[in-house]
Amino acid sequence: MSDTVTVTPFLGEANASLEKADVAILSVPYEGAVSYGGGAANGPSAILEASTQVELYDETLNKETIRNLNVHTLPPLDVAGLNSEELAEQVRLAAKPHVDAERFLATLGGDHSISIGVLRAYWEKYGDQFTVLQFDAHADMREEYDGNPLSHACVMRQVYDMGIPFVSVGIRSLSAFEKKHLTWRGLSERIFWAKDIQRWNKTGQGAWLDELTALLGSKVYITFDVDAMDPAIMPATGTPEPGGLDWYTVNDVLDRVCASRQIIGCDINELAPIPGLHAPDFLCARLLYRILGLAL
Repeated sequence: MSDTVTVTPFLGEANASLEKADVAILSVPYEGAVSYGGGAANGPSAILEASTQVELYDETLNKETIRNLNVHTLPPLDVAGLNSEELAEQVRLAAKPHVDAERFLATLGGDHSISIGVLRAYWEKYGDQFTVLQFDAHADMREEYDGNPLSHACVMRQVYDMGIPFVSVGIRSLSAFEKKHLTWRGLSERIFWAKDIQRWNKTGQGAWLDELTALLGSKVYITFDVDAMDPAIMPATGTPEPGGLDWYTVNDVLDRVCASRQIIGCDINELAPIPGLHAPDFLCARLLYRILGLAL
């Protein structure tokens, strides 16, 4: 990590000492595994900058979350010039001390491949005794993409190959091979398709939230690809897909899950900031603050 980079502390608050921190925030400005639009390397700094404008009082949770937490914002990881395997190893090494200390680690990407190294660190500590909750437009279950098995399009296949249970929310884009794989492996019940969620919400059918939660283990790691959300509110991402989740649906899922499960860490990835359009950056900052408020 670089010691010379100026770090914007999350929420603009004074950086707590790492020794006393309940939460560590790790930035991984990497986009070496993207397949379409670029700019995700600028996501972490945009989220931290936007976080300085987030109101500390959470109107939904009725509290100033930050007052009960010690948050340490780490310097961004130096990932310039790394290939995907090197990136995964550097992220694993950076994540491991926090995971081992059972400190809540929030990782900011960067493209979705940044999650692989973090999840390797969690797997080393917990094995298959935690569940990955994926928010995403894409299944990310390819064996490889453009010859790269560690592409952002392969993240959940890596999770599957590690033997970690998962549940996916908001999916609306995948290949025929991915669909066959999910069917062959009996994984289809773990996919909550965006089209079904929209229909359930319109007809007032809320049982799907109970069904989703029932599939999760007692410990949960959240990986949040921002393209899970509809492009109307999240245009700043490299591979947007129509028909995504809205803010309140995302919060309904988070609220239900956090009420009965231990959230052991999270990442937010694939934000590709658009100059002059700050709403997506702010959404990501607010999302992280809401996750911390619900989980801790």
